[in-house]
Amino acid sequence: QQNHLLSGWLVGDEAKPWVGLNRFQLKEKALTSLAHIFDKPVQELEANVSAWYINNWSKGPFARGGYSYATVAGEAWKRTHEPYFEHKLFFAGEGWHLGTEVGTVEAALQSGKKAAEAMLR
Repeated sequence: QQNHLLSGWLVGDEAKPWVGLNRFQLKEKALTSLAHIFDKPVQELEANVSAWYINNWSKGPFARGGYSYATVAGEAWKRTHEPYFEHKLFFAGEGWHLGTEVGTVEAALQSGKKAAEAMLR
């Protein structure tokens, strides 16, 4: 069986007009955009969607639309890779990944796996 996942982003100034929309309005906007891209009717696309999720990052109470990025002199950031409080506190997420994918979902998954492995040791 094949699984298909489509992920879309709308960021920066282009996202500002969409901030006040609810998740159903955002879904309709996304389907309309996809219908244009694939030259298909919205109804056909919607009939083929088995599940959907919209995260309005700008409304999140913790991130509030922010993203992480690596800095040139990130010494404090490097220190967060060391376990704290007798190996009882671990940090993970897209901002803690040490590879080139920093700031991505892949980075979050990789750093989460690394933290989980450290916890199990």
